[in-house]
Amino acid sequence: MKKSFLFVTNLPLSYVLVEDLKQSKPREEGSGGMYLKATLKYLCNIQNKFLEVLEKRIQQSQDQNEFGGFRLSSETLDVFKLSKDHIITAPDQNTLRDVLQKSISLCPELGKGSIIEYDWNQINPELFKQILLNKPKLSSNKLLYFNYQGESSSLPNLFLSISNSSRQVPLPKACKDKLETELAKMKEDNVDTYGETLKTLFSSLRLVMYYLSNHCDEKIAKLKLGEYVEIVSFPQEDKAFCKKVPFGDVELSYIVDYYNFIEEKLYDHKENDEEGDIFDEDGLVESDITALIEKCKRGTLPKIEDFLKLMKKFTMRRLGEVSDLDEPLREGMGDYDSWWDGTEEIYRSLKANIPISLKVKHIRALSRKLSERLQSS
Repeated sequence: MKKSFLFVTNLPLSYVLVEDLKQSKPREEGSGGMYLKATLKYLCNIQNKFLEVLEKRIQQSQDQNEFGGFRLSSETLDVFKLSKDHIITAPDQNTLRDVLQKSISLCPELGKGSIIEYDWNQINPELFKQILLNKPKLSSNKLLYFNYQGESSSLPNLFLSISNSSRQVPLPKACKDKLETELAKMKEDNVDTYGETLKTLFSSLRLVMYYLSNHCDEKIAKLKLGEYVEIVSFPQEDKAFCKKVPFGDVELSYIVDYYNFIEEKLYDHKENDEEGDIFDEDGLVESDITALIEKCKRGTLPKIEDFLKLMKKFTMRRLGEVSDLDEPLREGMGDYDSWWDGTEEIYRSLKANIPISLKVKHIRALSRKLSERLQSS
């Protein structure tokens, strides 16, 4: 019997993050997921900015009665755990009436009845309590890693759609060098800022590509990223970032290669981030990996660099859709055209030769072994 599903207002947000209904054009499938991510990030930033301004005001206040000792929540909540109770909303009439009633004092005077007086020193902190108690700042970082059904599977089609509308070419060496230099400087100065920059740029480029898949021509492709975000509806904070030098100086004729470049940088950054690690090496057979690498080295299989690229893109584009990390890796890889934008020959050759002992959870160990062998050769 099919279970009925009850939608309630305090249902966690992760239960309702779904793909948009399929549109008439194949290239638009899954685009709703990207817009929803951008919208959620924008709304999270509104609440966070409000709380930051208020927190600063509370700290600077000279009037002890203004906030009545009220303190904001120090918690930062993951957006996927968000429910109605965590969102700052304007109080309804019943709440306002309750606050006023609690602050009323009656002063009877002979021949005049009772004069109603309000304790304003009590109203302020009570209102803060009603509106802001247990309202946390919101972290939208994990939105980047959430793959909506159909979103990652549309990526090769997205590349194809843009390439069919305008000529796409690799990033020029001079352009790539500028990006490399700026990112290396940011990483050296502050690794957290570096990570946030990659995440923002990665999600912004994906959104730009969705726009371009709907309308792009050679004239638009000549625009720089910073120029393009000015003429489309784009999240304000991301728009400001995309206009920065050198990130906004890249022409849209390089957008596909630009996306792949940032995707690989973000993979490398995530590879070094052990927090919340979902991978392990339980049951890993080292000799199976060694034998696989030797086949690549002898030329029986595609080159090690192609194998490593495949595993990196699997991690970034496909992994979020795999529900069982103990599933054999070659089964978890799915269909090649759902996320892999390289040649079908490389994909099928490697997939067929990955031993059944290698599980999805071994992907990090496999990638590291490939990287080590590539660096030592």
